[in-house]
Amino acid sequence: MNFASRLQDSARRLAGANGGGSLVLVLLCLVLVSCLWTQSDAYRYAAIGLLVIGATNFFLPENARFRTGWLGFAVYAWALHVALRYGHLLLTNPQTLGGQAEGIYVFVALCPAVGFAMFLNRARTQLTVRLIFAVSLACVIAALAVGYSDGGWNPDRNLHTNRIHAALATGFLVLATLARLVWLIEQPGERSRARNVEIALLAVLLAISTFLVVAWISKGVWLALAVALPVMAAGILWNGKSAARKSIGVIALATAAIVLVNLDFFAAVAGSTVEGVLQVAHRVVQTGSLAEATRSLETEGALPPALAQRLEIWSNALEIWRTNPWFGVGATWEDSWSTASFTHTAFNDNMHNGFLETGMRYGVAGLLFYTVLYGVLGATVVAACRRGLIHHVAANLWFVSLLYFLVTLLTNSNERLPHGESFMLVLGATGFWMQFALQDQRARDAASQACSPEGAGR
Repeated sequence: MNFASRLQDSARRLAGANGGGSLVLVLLCLVLVSCLWTQSDAYRYAAIGLLVIGATNFFLPENARFRTGWLGFAVYAWALHVALRYGHLLLTNPQTLGGQAEGIYVFVALCPAVGFAMFLNRARTQLTVRLIFAVSLACVIAALAVGYSDGGWNPDRNLHTNRIHAALATGFLVLATLARLVWLIEQPGERSRARNVEIALLAVLLAISTFLVVAWISKGVWLALAVALPVMAAGILWNGKSAARKSIGVIALATAAIVLVNLDFFAAVAGSTVEGVLQVAHRVVQTGSLAEATRSLETEGALPPALAQRLEIWSNALEIWRTNPWFGVGATWEDSWSTASFTHTAFNDNMHNGFLETGMRYGVAGLLFYTVLYGVLGATVVAACRRGLIHHVAANLWFVSLLYFLVTLLTNSNERLPHGESFMLVLGATGFWMQFALQDQRARDAASQACSPEGAGR
């Protein structure tokens, strides 16, 4: 047996026999979403493992029917564009500043191969999902214990770098747990004891996760959930069965009760920020300039300090973006900071707005690329749902998670965090997984038709 044959056999073993998945794939998928539980770079190593398995299996003779399509080539072209642009900068101006986190814009190139690895693991999807929620339950209980370890609640004690990042990850968990609960409730047939136990454990997970999201005091995450949850409920009500609709009603009442009980708390935390945003919007309409509006309101002392700092950073980012609106300034943005309106503002290389961050670095072209990428992948998820390849609750979760993430980008550059980077990879890879699933179904349909008496007689 030659080297190529041995390599192919190794690739098949890692993927599992006959598309059945393998425990290696299950483990790598668990690590890929580990930012749900704690903040680390472990997901990157898992992504590399999935990349190797997905890419080596993709080129096997029996998988010749699969194609990444034009979207795959667009992803590779974008990653090459980012790499060449940054490489040119390093060669021509190696002393330039602002190169931090540039690699995250290349990471999207992993989506097709990681998506194919997920497709190979399709037979073990339920096992993977159950393990994810089991680890999640253990981690939120641990987070609760850590938060109360000093005798009283301390939001700064958590399993992530800070409470904002912890809230961001747990917000995703709230949405995913809710979707899993609805999926279980919708399953046909009599409820088994195992299914009832899973529903009970998921209810505990949802309750603790909701408490943590509130207690970690992230206004951006609160806003994102306030937008995402009604959209999720509407989607389930539109497509779901009567049992799921009843469960949504119960959850909606529980959510309303949480909001009403904590209304004074929410108002105390977010009230001044909401008032400040409204004042800024009114002043921008009057002056036509965010920088002028910010400066005048700061002079009047009308802005909370945290909001004032973000407005200063956003003003600077907009000014830098305007110097090259179509393609952005790339990694040289920090060189222009000294000429912006608010040079004194303190920041940690974070624009606190993902859209401005991407626009400033890669302009309208960058924003358009990501819009097309996730728009086409979303259409693929819809097509897969219509053909029964993905449950409507899972498809709903894909879109609602994207919406949640986009809303969080309004107040933070979360695409630069491990949570955001891994989320964008998982979401993109899932879209490609659905593309490969559609291709597989078409190939099987064509084979069935060819073997049928009608097809054979043609």
